[in-house]
Amino acid sequence: MRKKRKKLWSVTGITHPQYPGITVRVGEWLPGGRLHVFRMVDGKQRSPQIEPLVRRVDLGKEAETEARKIGAAIIAASADKTPASETDLDESDVTLGQLAEKYKLDGFHRTTAHYKRDQVAAVKRFATLIGEDVPVAEVKPSHLAKYMAKRIEEEHGPAGKADLVAFGIACNWAVEEGHLDENPLMSKGARRP
Repeated sequence: MRKKRKKLWSVTGITHPQYPGITVRVGEWLPGGRLHVFRMVDGKQRSPQIEPLVRRVDLGKEAETEARKIGAAIIAASADKTPASETDLDESDVTLGQLAEKYKLDGFHRTTAHYKRDQVAAVKRFATLIGEDVPVAEVKPSHLAKYMAKRIEEEHGPAGKADLVAFGIACNWAVEEGHLDENPLMSKGARRP
């Protein structure tokens, strides 16, 4: 006998009276899983987890009402953001620190918590050593060589290469999201050592 698949729970058509042009949906990626807010940004669906992490059962009997409140609060928060927000990236001067933070917030969908933790840690290690204020577009082969030399000195050579792979993946994600014009590892001859 086939098991019945559990249905995904969601609340659609959530709006905010002050921002009538924005509509979101609060729901699950997996039945019984953590809730995400689903919204369209520049023609692409975004679905970050609701912070602090919450599941439908956490919302209690009035789950739909609570989900609508959460959705409206998220609309207001995103509509009120100023362009100077640390997580709003301008492709002309995205810094390594900003890339690491934005990647942590929006770059992982349908991945395990361990994978996200390891990838974000790798990108942050690179940003910390090279300089969090260094624009991603200005990453040069010398930065990669400096990073690898430091990791080898610390006897973490293979991990250093894995960190550069993680940084490259983060840059590819940022290009796809429109935060960067190009991946600096694929331009100007900047190849991993």
